[in-house]
Amino acid sequence: MREKEFKSYCGMRLLAEFELARFEVTPDVRRALEPLVLDALFEYAARQHTDGKMANGVAQLSVAQAMEVLSAQQPRWRERVRDWLSPLGLHEGGTPLELGLRLHELLRVAHLFFRREGAGTFRVAAGMTDAKKRFGILWADLFSRCVLDWLREEDLLGHVDKLETADMVVECLKLWVHELAAALGQPGSKDIDPSAFFLDVESDLSATFERGPIKLKVRGRPDALLFRQQTNGVSLVDFKLAEPERAGLRAVQAVLYMALVELAKETPCLHHSLLFFKPKAVPLQAQAALPAEVESAFAGYVGNDVAVRRMKCRVAMVRGKTPCCIVDNYLLSGSAGMGKTEMAKRLAKGLGVPFVHIHGSPSLSGDDVLKGLDDAMSVAGMKPTAAADEEGKQVLQYPALLLYLDDVHEVRRRADQFLNLLEPRDRRIFGSERIARLTAATVVASTEDMARLPEALQSRFRRIDFDNYREDEVARIVTAAGQRAGVAFPSPVALLLARMGRCNPRRATAYANDLCVMHEMVPATAPISRETILVLGRRDWKVDEQGLGERDYQYLRALESGPKGLPALQQLLPVEGEDFTRVIEPYLLQLGAIQRGSRGRALTVLGEQLLYRRNASMAAAS
Repeated sequence: MREKEFKSYCGMRLLAEFELARFEVTPDVRRALEPLVLDALFEYAARQHTDGKMANGVAQLSVAQAMEVLSAQQPRWRERVRDWLSPLGLHEGGTPLELGLRLHELLRVAHLFFRREGAGTFRVAAGMTDAKKRFGILWADLFSRCVLDWLREEDLLGHVDKLETADMVVECLKLWVHELAAALGQPGSKDIDPSAFFLDVESDLSATFERGPIKLKVRGRPDALLFRQQTNGVSLVDFKLAEPERAGLRAVQAVLYMALVELAKETPCLHHSLLFFKPKAVPLQAQAALPAEVESAFAGYVGNDVAVRRMKCRVAMVRGKTPCCIVDNYLLSGSAGMGKTEMAKRLAKGLGVPFVHIHGSPSLSGDDVLKGLDDAMSVAGMKPTAAADEEGKQVLQYPALLLYLDDVHEVRRRADQFLNLLEPRDRRIFGSERIARLTAATVVASTEDMARLPEALQSRFRRIDFDNYREDEVARIVTAAGQRAGVAFPSPVALLLARMGRCNPRRATAYANDLCVMHEMVPATAPISRETILVLGRRDWKVDEQGLGERDYQYLRALESGPKGLPALQQLLPVEGEDFTRVIEPYLLQLGAIQRGSRGRALTVLGEQLLYRRNASMAAAS
């Protein structure tokens, strides 16, 4: 399959076109950040030394663990790095969470391709003087012999909902190849060997740092970096997706890699270019025209851009038709507070139909659904029409509406009685005395727990997985909540509220409203500031700067002695089972404080860091 055929196969326009934003880690930037990086790492090593956990007198960290240590120390460098990165405009646009993971892996695959079977093509391209020809030969060989096979192996071409991710990851990789072609046009690149151009990602990069009696060895497989030899040292080029909440950590990671390469290669690391794949703002006149009513219905919805775009397109396709309904059933899957209900309401607004909200429960019956339908029809000033009786029951034909089954997994053993509802050609709900025909209805359901949803129901929906909200996205929601209350939140305040709200829009908005009320009551002593928020966090919300409360830290302490399974944790802690899986664990996993493995739940280095800081804070307070 050639590239044109691939684009035709995808059959859709990109959610976002991409461009590269460049951040240069100059010697001045390195001098400013490296002490903060090494201080954080040596503090961790010193604790290992004190606790007697060092092997042969040397503390050891993998590269991934070192990044967890640095992530836990964000207060040291966050504001300074944010100021440096702000001119890049990385806050613009939105991309699906899966894209970052896929792109990271594909860059590694492309890296290995040019070190191995594509080495001959690389050498031929390096000898060309024309940049377009260099790009052409590199991209044609990479796509046909490597990328296409990878897309198939990852099943990105076998599922319609993944085609857009496939399209975006390919477009980003093309930008990477353009940069590669440009680098090969620089003096001294003509006779370069691929092994001297691409940093080896299959062998460990290892370096030992020393400070007084403390030795710290950092080793691990590096990311896919371009490696350029210069007369008096080396320089690095790295490519990352522009994830705003992680961009600062990427800059700190670049400084760590410079120090690692310098020690491991025993040569000065002069420079590090960090290139971000950034969604490009599309001019209004170039955007696909959607009806104003559709755009208005979804205006202001933040996050899950892929799902929003898909729903807008589906609404635009059926709006104006009779009946105005979407034939496919949609299942919105994600944690509580992720905007699933709001999405369903926007969908109903876009279709211009009543919204009928039915809460799932183990006792939900057909009569319960019929009552919900009647209540919604009454509010909308509409009535069903009577049709012929069947089996001694009155049959009622309902007009176009959106039926939203919230927490549909709760119906469990009663799932069979809702299967007729999910048949698009003859949607029916059977009550004790009447039957509802809903052939003009759009059916949307939501779940927080796919594992509890019967297979008979799962198979009748098209599933849309909601990504966890990013910190910057929740900050936008918080900012809007402040504006509605007449309060302007500075960006650092909105980001702090988002973080303390566990990147959950519902929780963060509640905190923002509390702050607005407190500020309105006593503006002099409760300004809109970081200090006020931290006071509210300790006193009223019972969370720290990371959004963690006592139950979270009890959970982390239970893992200090080693990995544990869920049954063991439930015996150790006074927490209900669902609170583990629906409240505590999802955020700790998102934060990177714990990980799941064959031996159960385990602390990460970041989790150890957070727990250490908590214990130190409590000791100081006492």
